[in-house]
Amino acid sequence: MAVVQKEDPIIDLAGKWRMSLTGDGTESAKIMDIILIQSGERLQGYGSITEGDSDALATATGAVSEDEISLEVKVNSQQEDYRLDLVHENGSMQGSYALYQAERLAESGNATASRTGR
Repeated sequence: MAVVQKEDPIIDLAGKWRMSLTGDGTESAKIMDIILIQSGERLQGYGSITEGDSDALATATGAVSEDEISLEVKVNSQQEDYRLDLVHENGSMQGSYALYQAERLAESGNATASRTGR
């Protein structure tokens, strides 16, 4: 009889998250409110990104492995694409992001995220 090795459970990231994106330059911080839906190691979701007094709808896709999360968040109204590389730690996520506008790197910086409810 074969021994089935139990895999470590994948982190449960489903729910509402508030992400704060702080660029390396002088641009103001952006707030991303995303609801993530998780299916195994695949992530998808939707929400909005607020910068200053404007906000835009966004959709998210990504993957999770052990404690690393990669997310791609597309802003529907602009040609903007956020790519986030995050690590899950003590119920929150932190890492870095890169913003691409029309496929060109526009800015990068730090990203932190915390749950805002289920």
